[in-house]
Amino acid sequence: MSEKTQHYLKIAAVFGVTGVLAGAFGAHALKDMLSLQQLEWWKTAAFYHLVHSLLLVGMALAINSANSKWMLRAFISTAAGIVFFSGSLYLMALFDLRWIGIITPIGGLWLVVGWLCLFMVSKNLLPGFDNKEPNKKKGKLDE
Repeated sequence: MSEKTQHYLKIAAVFGVTGVLAGAFGAHALKDMLSLQQLEWWKTAAFYHLVHSLLLVGMALAINSANSKWMLRAFISTAAGIVFFSGSLYLMALFDLRWIGIITPIGGLWLVVGWLCLFMVSKNLLPGFDNKEPNKKKGKLDE
C-alpha cells in the first residue's frame, strides 16, 4: 500500500471513528437531553457522516487510480461535505442554533460535488469512457 493511500486511509478512519462515536453519543448520552427535533438532526448528521466515511475509505483505497486528480477532488469534497453538513447538524442539535442551518445545504452541495467527481473518475476507469476514441455510430448489428 502506498504512502499516499495510507495517508488518506488514516483520514477516512478518523472520519469513521468520529461518526461511530457521534452516533453512539447521540443514542445514549443525548437521548434524554435533546428534543425530538434535535435528536432527528443528530441522527441525520450521524447517518450521513457514517455513509460518507465509508465512501472516503473506498476513495482512499483507489487514490492512486488512473485518474487520481479527480479522486483527490472527490475525497476532499466529500470530507468537506461531512464537516459542513453533519457538523452544522451536530451544532444545531447540541446548542439549538437554528441559524447555523444555513450551512447545512452548503455541506450537502459538497457531498454532491464529491459524488460528481467520483463520476469523473469512473469515466477513465470504465471501458468505452476514456474519451480517447471518437464516437462511432452503432448499426443494428452492433446493438
